[in-house]
Amino acid sequence: MKAAKITGVGEREVRKYLTAELGPSFCPSQRRVDILSDGHVEVKYDSINFTFEGKKEEEFIEWTEKDIADAIAWTLSHQLQSKNIHPSTVQCVGVVAGGDHGDVAFQFGAAVLLEISDGRTMDFEVSLVELICRKDTAKLIEATILPGLTSGLKKVATLPLHIHYDDHDCKIACQFSETSTIHSPPHSTTIETVDCYITGDLAFQAMSMGRESMSGYWCLLCCANRPQFQGDYPPWLMEDLCRLGDEAAQDGKPKLGVKQRPWFPFIPVAHHMVPLLHCMIGVGSDLLKMLCYIVNEFIENMTLTEVTIRLSIPALRNIIAETATKRDEWDASPEGKTRITLKRTNADEEQLKTLENYRKKTFVDVLTKTHKKVTEQLDKLK
Repeated sequence: MKAAKITGVGEREVRKYLTAELGPSFCPSQRRVDILSDGHVEVKYDSINFTFEGKKEEEFIEWTEKDIADAIAWTLSHQLQSKNIHPSTVQCVGVVAGGDHGDVAFQFGAAVLLEISDGRTMDFEVSLVELICRKDTAKLIEATILPGLTSGLKKVATLPLHIHYDDHDCKIACQFSETSTIHSPPHSTTIETVDCYITGDLAFQAMSMGRESMSGYWCLLCCANRPQFQGDYPPWLMEDLCRLGDEAAQDGKPKLGVKQRPWFPFIPVAHHMVPLLHCMIGVGSDLLKMLCYIVNEFIENMTLTEVTIRLSIPALRNIIAETATKRDEWDASPEGKTRITLKRTNADEEQLKTLENYRKKTFVDVLTKTHKKVTEQLDKLK
């Protein structure tokens, strides 16, 4: 699909049909291909059956993951070797790690930045985790990839990075450890502290700080609440978040928006980077709504009928979504599966006709109920 320049919606549609016909493993995502080929470090695979909150049926969850410390060390040695950069010229190393849920998977990776003594910089990325799931929650991540992520990130954030050049083999080796097992001071350097930062989407940032689905009443970075947002208040400290997380776990109630201990207490709160893009999406929506309000109020004169139709659009979209959900639920039921089988085999036309009528009646009932709700809402608006 990459060679055919098929992307976006087209790629998802093609993958959907190919997967349905040839199996779920026929079209792996680009991230899954990268994680298996980018760097010769151990790739772990595992799977569980997981029940999301509020659901009764279990879902099959699978994931692949690398150790972040091993992946960064191997890739760093490869990058330095290929660019002929001597270890003694490396001055500092920074790592920005983060996760985000895309179309069908939660993905976690890291970007690494190096500063060289001659003023040059070098950067590269590593793919670390792909968790196949329809949505990411704190409980799901804790039950699957969090132990490995925590162990690897702790090594990166707390252990020195040793970079060594071997004259005999003419190779560069890197490792995170308290004491280096590779000795040759004239040809090696040690980065005592690697600056480690955490980023991702807003949902992942809240989860990593123990504040999943937190109330917008509390600030994510400082101790202020909504009425105090314009003031100057001290920033959160990781010790405070850990203490409040422990209290919330004991009492079963959130404390100042904190619901549990942060996942990565060894990384300071100041190193949890706010995802500005996701924040600006909300600001853009507010600006668009204000622009529409100004146009409708002061520029464009609309009739009551036009206003009524525009106000009914969200309700109509809900009707479409609810109808589609009911259709999918019915198609997944025993009757729906029987209907699909009969349509494919062209057998028992009378039974097929009965099932088709039942299917149509189900959708008509949904539409009738939602139409009644919309009518009542519009009557109130009038």
